[in-house]
Amino acid sequence: MPYNKIILLPGMDGTGLLFKPLLQLSSNNLTLEIIPLSDTGYQSIDDEVERIARIIKSEPIIIFAESYSGRIAYELAKKPTTDIKHIIFAASFLSTPSYLSRFSQLLPLSILKQRLMPNIFINWLFFQNKESLQLIDLFYQSINTVDDNILKTRLRNIANMKSPEEKIDLEITYIAADNDLLVSYLAINDFKKVFKVVKEKMLPGGHFIAQTNPQECLKIINERVHYLQN
Repeated sequence: MPYNKIILLPGMDGTGLLFKPLLQLSSNNLTLEIIPLSDTGYQSIDDEVERIARIIKSEPIIIFAESYSGRIAYELAKKPTTDIKHIIFAASFLSTPSYLSRFSQLLPLSILKQRLMPNIFINWLFFQNKESLQLIDLFYQSINTVDDNILKTRLRNIANMKSPEEKIDLEITYIAADNDLLVSYLAINDFKKVFKVVKEKMLPGGHFIAQTNPQECLKIINERVHYLQN
């Protein structure tokens, strides 16, 4: 059976707008479908999992989970109603990352959303890319479409995220960014504790690795699709 449908789960902004660089490079051989996070009301991780599970049902899929959505993808894989063949975690985490938690306390959302920070700082913090004005614009576009209360809820969810214990008989890929200033590489240890096999990939780029290095991320997606089809 071909596994060429890739579900893209976005990071904390939840919009999926930041997947634009990845979508622009994708071929007709792959079906990349963004499932945005909920944009209404208080949404716990469990709420998001139940909503997305109703969307994907029992269709065989591969998940590409970015940052915040890592825990959502893990919880989806636990559900007996889903048929997840592989998960690619991009700069993600299953428990509270100390760097990201510290960042959320130091930089209020109001300052971030009003674009009061110099572009060079945003570039350094998120992208580690010298030619990233388009990415910075895309970042502000995505974060300014989300209500502050929703972002605060997700930050609280991150702050309260405990390391999972239930093991899952599934092979995954973990993409780490070599200049990730928000999530430590030690985050991979949680994944190694609960998944059967963890394939590690280190790519040059910042925390938003699917944006700073979409070519290599897409290459990894294609490799996993090819592996599952053969």
